[in-house]
This record gives sequence, C-alpha cells and structure tokens, in this order.
Amino acid sequence: MDSNTTINIALCWNDTDGQYSKFALTTIVSILEHNRNNKLAFFIIMDIPAESNAITIVQDTIQEYKQECTIVKPSQNIKIKEIINFFNMHNSSTFDVGAYYRLLLPMVLPSYVNKIIYLDCDIIVNTSLSKLWDIDFEGKCIIGVKDKYKPKYSSNSYDYGKAYINSGVLMLNVDKIRNLDFINLVKDSLIKLNDQIPNADQDVINAIFAYEKKIIPKSYNYLITLTNKDKYSDAYIYHYLKPKVFNYNPCFMHKKYIQQYYKYLDLTPYKGWRPKRDIINSIRYGTLSGYKTNSYLRKIAVRLGLKDRSL
Repeated sequence: MDSNTTINIALCWNDTDGQYSKFALTTIVSILEHNRNNKLAFFIIMDIPAESNAITIVQDTIQEYKQECTIVKPSQNIKIKEIINFFNMHNSSTFDVGAYYRLLLPMVLPSYVNKIIYLDCDIIVNTSLSKLWDIDFEGKCIIGVKDKYKPKYSSNSYDYGKAYINSGVLMLNVDKIRNLDFINLVKDSLIKLNDQIPNADQDVINAIFAYEKKIIPKSYNYLITLTNKDKYSDAYIYHYLKPKVFNYNPCFMHKKYIQQYYKYLDLTPYKGWRPKRDIINSIRYGTLSGYKTNSYLRKIAVRLGLKDRSL
C-alpha cells in the first residue's frame, strides 16, 4: 500500500441510552493502535441522546491519534430519516434499526470515497488494516468472510448465491455500488424478504449481492462464540458474537479474548468499566463455571424460552 493512501473506515450505531458508544470507541481504539503508520479517515453514522457527549469523546479520541473523522447524525437529515422510517416498518428482526445504518453508506459518503472498510462495533482489530485494504475486488461489489452460522438460523429461501457472508466486516466497492441505485434495491429486497429477515441488514446485503461477493479468509472476521470456547486464534480481527463480552461477564469464553477486549477498552476514557453479572443471560448462554453445569443450564434455558436451540 502506498504511504500516501488513506484507508477509509466506517462504523455505524444507534446509541439509545448513551451507553453503547463506549463499545464502539473500544473498536475504534483497537484500529487506531494498530494503524499508527497509516492515514485513516473515519466515517461514522451515529445517533445518540441529546444529553450525551459521546460525539465529542469519539472525535477527540480519533484526533488524538491525528486521524480524520466525519460524523453523520441520521436524525438531523430529513431524507435519511425517511429511509430509516422505511427500515423500521420492514424490520422483522430483533436487531435495533442501527443495524441498517451501514446500508446508508453509499448514499452519505463523499463522492471522492471509492471504497471503504465497514466494521461492527463488537469487534477488536489486531493488526494493520492495510492487509484488508490491499485485497483486490476482482470486479465484485463487496468483500467479506463466509458466515458459518447462516444455515442454522436464517429461515428464508431467498437466493443468497454460493456463499452467505457475515456483515460485521465488509469492504465495499462504493463506486460500483453507487451505480446500482442501491437504496431502491434495499427497499425492494426488504419488501420481497417481507418478515423473513432474522439477520436484518445481513440478509439484505447477501440478497442484493448474491453473486457480487468475494470471499476472504476467516481471519479477517473471526467469529467468537461459545463454540470456540476452548480455542485461541491469532486472527486479524475478532468479532464477539454470543455472548457479547461487553454485556456481562462471559466466564465461559477463552480468557485471552476477554483480556484482549478490555485491553483496548482501558485505552479509552471509559478505562476500568466492566459489566455487571447478568444471571438471566448467564443461564441463556451457559456462561457459569463448569462445562457440565453449563450444558445443563443451556437445556433449561431452551425449555424456559430464554434461548433458541440453535444458539
């Protein structure tokens, strides 16, 4: 990668209670720490309560690393608000509407941005993003990692192409997507998928780009769940799925994943913050100590309706 190249990075979140921004900032700091020698331009779509100072904290943190930051607030843009209202009307998933914000990127990004890396806010970056940035699109619209969990919990029969990708880490060929009348494609897909989008924007992205996806190694989006509880990977990017490391203490997760997460959280103004124990979620995801205990509790959770059998 040329030393004058700027890596464009997007994050999106809807912070309804003013608390979620600390987790997004943890992701941002992990990026900043590993990309000190790269030029970065952050494009952030976020909504926060009026009384929150999260925007100032995010901007100040990025500026401390001498990197660029542009923030878009959907609630202050009438055209964007209309699209978000449409998303809300057709959102049959359990996800917050903020999950759909990434679908706005081709519309809100400046015209000079021709490609961008999108990252979820439950991610830790462990290396320079230049490795990902240098991957060739080979004419495709998006680059991502295959989601191994799709067959277990995606219920609709819409054509997703040969592979279903996880939308937590994406690289978007913005120039090509802009030429597709993308927002109308999104609306059409939401209508066609109707109430069968358990994975929210991820289903929409896979449907629209069914044959426009390039698959890259899982190290670029290593999914951390209870299924890899006994394994540790030196992946480029960690993606914390279930249980969320920041919701409660997931003591049944490999301790190195937990340590890595709080290493970066403690580099933010929220240093020292830790979640409280959540008994309901500990039962739901089986995160109490002891394998036999956890196996038993997960079965109870299914019977009580606290947990889907596929989780």
